[in-house]
Parts: sequence; structure tokens; C-alpha cells
Amino acid sequence: MDKLYEQTRAWMQSQLDVLVSSIAPPRRVRLRDGIAYRYFEKTPQQAVVQQLARTISGLRASSLLLAHDLLQEQIAVCRMVNEFEDDITFLTLASMQDPQPDILTRYLEAFYAEETSLQQLESGERVKGRNLVSRKDIAKFLAKVSQDAKGSFEQSNTQLGLSFALSGYVHGASGHIMEMYEPTSGRFVTDRWVDHPLREDHEHDIWNYYYRGILAVVFAAACIGQADVNTSAKRYIEYFKATSGSRVDF
Repeated sequence: MDKLYEQTRAWMQSQLDVLVSSIAPPRRVRLRDGIAYRYFEKTPQQAVVQQLARTISGLRASSLLLAHDLLQEQIAVCRMVNEFEDDITFLTLASMQDPQPDILTRYLEAFYAEETSLQQLESGERVKGRNLVSRKDIAKFLAKVSQDAKGSFEQSNTQLGLSFALSGYVHGASGHIMEMYEPTSGRFVTDRWVDHPLREDHEHDIWNYYYRGILAVVFAAACIGQADVNTSAKRYIEYFKATSGSRVDF
């Protein structure tokens, strides 16, 4: 499977390159700390390619952590990848609505806002974070636009359930941290634990994030209107499933 995952990341990178070349490029700007690049138009399409870039790098990081038996960190990265993939779907579906829904406007405003918390701290102002759209609202939106009323609840509930189930790895819940405890030695294992009893579950589970990563390319291509990438992605999904075997996707 490692070779297939490596091949999938390379394919995803090649499709990302095509998508990036299909939209207005970022421009060089001078910020407080030096030179940076920013998308001036601040469109959903430009947000999609950025989230797809993080999806690919997140999949790479997750595979590396799994290869080194750092399971807590691996599944925490998978939680991040799950959100990137959800956001790509959200951006695509929301951008196809006319007029543009308020939730998309709010999302883009927060997404493109520059981080100013340190400047606020230095100047003695009350520190305010970016006004992010909640994961719950994104899950509800996705469910509403893709299913009927009954299915809407089931889908949003599934998305939220997955997010909450993995949040303990990100934020450090006791039940999740106790998976690091090795009872024979009475130690918390903070290095490699090669024969961890949950390793097989993690190996099986990572497939879902790669599968959904390919689907994210489909949505990104639809958002940008890149027909060739859309066709390539649909073909690659079939190849990936045929090569890896059937597994659960959510």
C-alpha cells in the first residue's frame, strides 16, 4: 500500500499543478515581517487550491508518522486532513450557488484575513481571533445541499461524529492519550511502539483519507472548471479502488 499511496500523492501533486496554473496567480507583497505572496482576488477557487495543497502535504505527513509508529500524531494529522477535504467540498458546492450564500462570504473573509493577534498583543489591545465558520455549520451546509431532509441529518451527524471522535487526539483527551500506555512496563510510550495493538486499525483507516483526497481533486476541478483534471480524477478513483481493494469510505 505504501507504493500506491506514494503514487497517489505524486498524481495529486501533478493535478494540483494544473489547477494552480488555471487560476490567477498570487502576487508578491510586503508584510510586516518581509516579503510574502498573496492571492489578491480572494476567490473560492484560490482557496480550494490552497486547501488541496494542505491535503497532499497532510497525507504525506500522516504516512510518515505511521511508518514511524507515532500513532497519536498520525491520527491527529488525519483529523486536519479530514477538515481540509471537507472544506474543498464546501467551497465547491457553495461557490456554485447564486447568489453566493452568506456562509461562503464569512468563510472567505476569515480564510483570507491576515493574522494580527501578535500585533494586537504587542499594542495592548484585546486579542481577537479570526471569525471562523464553525465545523458544525459547514457540516450542516454540506448535508443540506447534498441530501434530502432525513439524509441531511444522517450525513451531518456522521461528519460531526468523525470530527469529535478524532478531536481527542488533537486536543489531548484522557481516553485517547491512554492508548500510549504500555501496561507491562507501566510506561507511557513516547517513542516508536512497533507492535501497538491499534496499528492495524490505523493502517486500515488511512485509506479513507487518501480516497477522500482523490475525491477532493474531483471537487477542486469542478470548482475551477478544469475538465481534464476532473476526468483524470474520476479515472484515478477507479484505479485506486481496484488496486487497493474495497474498504470503508466516509
